[in-house]
Amino acid sequence: MRIAMVFMVIFSLFVSVGGLSAEYLECPSDADLVEGEQVCGPGYEDTFNCGCGCTGQPLFLNIPANPGQITICGESGTFIYDSLQYRDTDWYQLEVEEAGEITVCGIAEYPVLFLILEDGPAGDCSSFEILQDTSAAAFELVCMTQAVEPGIYWLWSGPSVFEGVLCGAQYIMTIDGYSATLVSADLNCLPSSGTVPFFTQMTVTLINLEPTRPVTQIAASININLGNGSYLSGWRQGWKNVLQGDTYRLQWGQTIPLSGAVLGTNIFTLIAEDVTSSPYNQPPYPPAGDTDTATCTMTGIAP
Repeated sequence: MRIAMVFMVIFSLFVSVGGLSAEYLECPSDADLVEGEQVCGPGYEDTFNCGCGCTGQPLFLNIPANPGQITICGESGTFIYDSLQYRDTDWYQLEVEEAGEITVCGIAEYPVLFLILEDGPAGDCSSFEILQDTSAAAFELVCMTQAVEPGIYWLWSGPSVFEGVLCGAQYIMTIDGYSATLVSADLNCLPSSGTVPFFTQMTVTLINLEPTRPVTQIAASININLGNGSYLSGWRQGWKNVLQGDTYRLQWGQTIPLSGAVLGTNIFTLIAEDVTSSPYNQPPYPPAGDTDTATCTMTGIAP
C-alpha cells in the first residue's frame, strides 16, 4: 500500500449579499465522489448510505481503492423525525487489500465528527470497533492517520450536534494511502539454467485487476542485469489493452547465446505500468500510474 503525502485543496468562499455575510464550501471540480444523497428535512428517513444506522439492511457507499488522493464531497444536516431531533450520518466502506496506513482529512460548514471504524469478525454491524474519532468546529480542517490490515473499514461523517445544522450543509473528506494493486505482472523462464548456448521458454503475464474501467492499457518493459555485471535497459517492450478482469499472456522461445556476458546469474526484470489514457484515467475511474514488477533468474553455465 502506498503512503501518500496529504495535500487537501479546500474551496472556501466568502460572500456578502444584502449586508449579510456567509462562508461556504465548494466541492472541487475533480472530486472522485459526490455523495448524491437527497437533502434531508422534517420527517426524512435515511435509506441511502446510512450504514449501521439504517433501520433495515446496512447501506454503505463503497470507495474504490485509488493510487492517489481520493476526494469525497457530501451533504448533511439535522432534522426532526417523529418529534425527535436526528442528524444525517454518512457511511463509506473501504476494502483494504494491503497493510499500511490511511490518512483521512475532513472539513465541514458545521460542527462535524469523523470516525474510522473496523468491521468486526461477525462481518456485520454487531461487532464493529471505533478505531479513531475527531471533531471540529465549522470550517476547521482535521486529519486522522490509522494503521490498517487487510479487511473492511468504514468512514463515518456527521454533525457533532443534533440540531441547528441546515440540511444541505456541505463537507469535504479526503483519503490518502488507500491503494490496491490494479496491474499484476508475472515473468517465468523455464528452464532457468543451462550450459550456453541453451534454449528457454519465456512467459509474460499481465492481469488487469482494476474493477471499474472497461479496459486498461498496460505498458511492459524487460530489463536485464547480465552475468558479467552489465545492464541492458528495454531489452523487450510494448503495450497491450487488457479488458476488465482479463489476463494477457505472451510466450516465446529464447536462445541464451554462447557468450561470456551471460555466464553466471542473469536477472530479467519485467516492469508493468498502467498507462491508460483519457477518459478512463479520469474520475470516476482511478488515475493511471499503478505499477508492478516481476523477475526471473537464468544461470548461464560455461561449456
